[in-house]
Amino acid sequence: MGSYSVWLFDIDGVLVRPQGYRASVRATLNHFFRQMRLSDRLLPDENVIAGFEAIRITSEWDMVPICLAGVLDTW
Repeated sequence: MGSYSVWLFDIDGVLVRPQGYRASVRATLNHFFRQMRLSDRLLPDENVIAGFEAIRITSEWDMVPICLAGVLDTW
């Protein structure tokens, strides 16, 4: 069996430094907060994102709608 070369391009830096997607969560939520004229003090901090990861929610595609639903429910 032959050997293969694999090239892995980490375009957004998530594989090297996972904080990249955390910044995208905050930036996306900040966009919606500005539209709703809400304070950026409501943005999730590192503990909230770590809490999501602890319960196996690791995708920003899931974190953002959950956070927005919580803010809208409270609002």
